[in-house]
Amino acid sequence: MKCGKCGVEILGRPHHLLIDKQWMFTCDKCAREYATPKTRRREEKTVEDVGTPENPIVREAARINEKLDLLIEILKEKTGG
Repeated sequence: MKCGKCGVEILGRPHHLLIDKQWMFTCDKCAREYATPKTRRREEKTVEDVGTPENPIVREAARINEKLDLLIEILKEKTGG
């Protein structure tokens, strides 16, 4: 099998790339030259996203913490401290 870009005989497994709106088999050299590396996009979380967690366990823990804070305030008022 020959490389669709440079015409060299491909030894081993060819790469299948989209070059100039055409799918073609390429050699290792052309694959490195014409391939676009896939990059992972990181999603940056805002304060609102962190404040409203999607995990139900974390949501439940936050709800319990709010109740505990309220109980602590009530106890402080009753005990005078």
